[in-house]
Amino acid sequence: MKPMKRIVLLFFAFISGIAAFAQSADSLAGKYLNESDWFRLQTLYRSDSTRMSPFIRCFSKAMLAHFFNQPDRANAAIRQLLGGYQAEMGFGNVSTMMTLMGKNLSRLGQNKEAGQLLRKFIAQLQGKVDDRITAPFMAQAERYEALARYNVNHLTTPNDNNPVVFELKEVGDSGQVLMFIKGKINGKTNDFIFDTGAGYNVITPELAQKYGLELLEGSIKTEGTRVLQGRIAMAKHLVLGNIKLENVPFLVLDVTQGNELIKGMTAPLQLIIGQPTLRLFDKYSIDFANRQIVFTRNTARQDVESNLVLTGSDIMQVNVSKDGRMFPLTIDTGATTSSMGTDYYKAFTAEVTRYGKWDIKGGSGYGGIVYNSVFVMPSISFAIGGKDITMQKMPVTAISSEANAIQSGYGRLGLDFFRQCRCVEIDNVNMTFHIY
Repeated sequence: MKPMKRIVLLFFAFISGIAAFAQSADSLAGKYLNESDWFRLQTLYRSDSTRMSPFIRCFSKAMLAHFFNQPDRANAAIRQLLGGYQAEMGFGNVSTMMTLMGKNLSRLGQNKEAGQLLRKFIAQLQGKVDDRITAPFMAQAERYEALARYNVNHLTTPNDNNPVVFELKEVGDSGQVLMFIKGKINGKTNDFIFDTGAGYNVITPELAQKYGLELLEGSIKTEGTRVLQGRIAMAKHLVLGNIKLENVPFLVLDVTQGNELIKGMTAPLQLIIGQPTLRLFDKYSIDFANRQIVFTRNTARQDVESNLVLTGSDIMQVNVSKDGRMFPLTIDTGATTSSMGTDYYKAFTAEVTRYGKWDIKGGSGYGGIVYNSVFVMPSISFAIGGKDITMQKMPVTAISSEANAIQSGYGRLGLDFFRQCRCVEIDNVNMTFHIY
């Protein structure tokens, strides 16, 4: 059962009309942009960017910088795009670029500037488009303006290397084992789930009220097994081990929203530390030999090819290869077990249906229970982070009862994968994933 919740954002339809069958640098770049295939686009850009037209080169540069976690470089390229190529882009892509610019400014801690940017864009659209078009931009602008009142995610820890001890604990009688780190939120001690697959820090409404978090105006859509509504709240203080943070945003989410039947299953999912906090550090290592997570700052940027990428909902995915095919898998310590999704099933249908054992499995998450038609593979082998990995009894989802983010895509690597490794290093600066 996977207890996550994916954040729904405005996404974009990329360049159309480029002949996919032509093997020029422009046509390949257009193909990869349309498919959101950032790893192949990265390889192409590193080898053939000089052969691309100025527009495609700039578009590729902007998208690669955004999804490989370089918000400052991404916004520089987006400004160049908007300054010279708006006619080629069209309204849809211009709107998307404004959304991404605001998001990048927020990543850099410049929420006031992000709000101002979107306000100016909204003003330019007034009287030209329906209010339904500007409503999402207005909601986002208001959210940035609310965040701008705080020094968000202010890190007061002076030292560069910060180990945080974790425990592996079974959740109730569910059979699930998750990673927990002990900490304090507004002075109250509690256990936090350490979840690399969470696009937000998460807290339940009950704990948000009990611990005195300050609710911000507006709501935000989240996606688990169904689309739900949550709110952002501010924790004045957060302590994890020796790490001390001030003004930390949490997504306030009712874990039983949409289905009271899962209340018992989701009871332990009260506090989750996700990607917004993890990306505050340049690098962190999950050391299973010593049961600690070591957070590091001051990591230098290197000219390396990244094998980690951010999704539109700020989840991290790692580049995996199997039988000459590359595909992304979500790295998800918040899932007890690994699983392959519907895209994997489509790519390897012959193998899966030949060797897999068909079954119906239920799963729960924020929003309710889903039932999936799966093929349980005896084993699946792939290369990742410089290592060859084999996962035993791996389920592959063929059909899900709900169109949801948890079973879609190529799949996710859960805690059972991480526990095979002595140590895993995640570098947020160079966007690299290594297994030691």
